Order: sequence, then C-alpha cells, then structure tokens
Amino acid sequence: MAGLELERWFAPYLAAYRRSTLHRFLHWWGGELASYLPPRFYQWFIERRDAVQIHQDADGWHLQRLGSHPIAVETVAPDAVPETLRAHADQMLGVGETGADLIALLPESQVLTRHLTLPMAAEENLAQVISFELDRQTPFKPEQVRHDFRVISRDLAGRQIKVDLLIALRARADALVAPLAGAGLALDAVD
Repeated sequence: MAGLELERWFAPYLAAYRRSTLHRFLHWWGGELASYLPPRFYQWFIERRDAVQIHQDADGWHLQRLGSHPIAVETVAPDAVPETLRAHADQMLGVGETGADLIALLPESQVLTRHLTLPMAAEENLAQVISFELDRQTPFKPEQVRHDFRVISRDLAGRQIKVDLLIALRARADALVAPLAGAGLALDAVD
C-alpha cells in the first residue's frame, strides 16, 4: 500500500519531467547516439512504453491500451462517477511489467497545426522562438492556448529546420483534462 501511495505522490513529478525540455533533449540525444549502433544493439536502448489513450465523446470516455500489452477499447458512461473512470484507467495502466503513459486525446478538429521553416540557429532556443511565433501564426494570445512542437527535419545544407507547431485553445484543452484530474488521474501527455 505504501508503494502505491508513493507512486501516486511521485506521478505528477514524473509527468512534469516527461513534459520538460530536459526530457525532450535527453530523448533526442539518446536517439542520436543510439543511431550509430548496429540495428541489433540499437533495439536494446529503445525505451518501450505502452500508452493508455483516453478521449471523450457523446458516448462517454473511451480508454485503450496500445503497445506490448494491448487492450481493446473500453467505454465508461459519460455520467459515471470519477472513481469508475479511475478504476478503468488504473486497470489498464497496471497491465504487464512495463509502465504505460496516460495520454488524453483532443479531437483533431480542436487542434490547429502550423508547419514552420526556421533557421537552424533557432533550435538552441526553440521553445522561446515558438512562443514568439505564436503571435504571428495564430489570432490568439499565448495565454489563450496550449501548444507544443516537434522538429520534423533538419536541412544541414540549407541550415534550416522544419517544425510542426500544434495549438489548442486552453479552455478546450483544460475542459478535457479537468474531469480526469477530478478522477485523480495524472496525465503524462495531451495529444
């Protein structure tokens, strides 16, 4: 029981680390280093984590585990008590020896995607550059949205990077996350 309480206490910190720039950098750096290994050794260094995806529609909450221990979609009624939602999520998260990330899915219609081409020098402070780009790329103020980005490619000859910028209105993203937080679920990501 103490282990479960410690795990629940530590979950928000682990989730914050997984969302951090440090985690992105270490993940990228590890991938770059591992790419120099022969393929059979490369497989040893890849972190394999399952994902439990959760999203809501008119029929209720839909949960599905993907990865090494897949579980078909389970639906929880939209008016179910928070404890029921948490029990279903905990059951899916607890399957297998490896951990799983809990990922809330936003409907694609609620996410704005922008494809940016930036100078390679911008990669050093990419989060800051993206914050400045929000004003130019959207009609919203930075405090009105939640955003994330990913580097899609690097053109070494042209000294440019291609970046996908993903933007969702803060109110809509928070409306999705609020019932999950109310059920005591610590998300690892919103996708």
